[in-house]
Amino acid sequence: MDLLRATICSLDPDIIGITESWCTSAVTDDELTISDYELLRTDRNADNKGVGVLLYVKSSLKPIAYQLPSAFVDHIFCQIQD
Repeated sequence: MDLLRATICSLDPDIIGITESWCTSAVTDDELTISDYELLRTDRNADNKGVGVLLYVKSSLKPIAYQLPSAFVDHIFCQIQD
């Protein structure tokens, strides 16, 4: 996480998508938090289908997470506020 945080500090992206996070409910949001970003996450399923995804969106964009039906196990949808 330290390397990720340093890279984000250097590049200052608005949105960051991470695949294959391998996170489960045992990993807390506090462990994944990045300052000034909202964290949206989909963890691994209990049956080990999928490996998890994370989406970091700058807090200033005011993201709203949505649950939409999808054929994909690992997915995150959000809306960015105007």
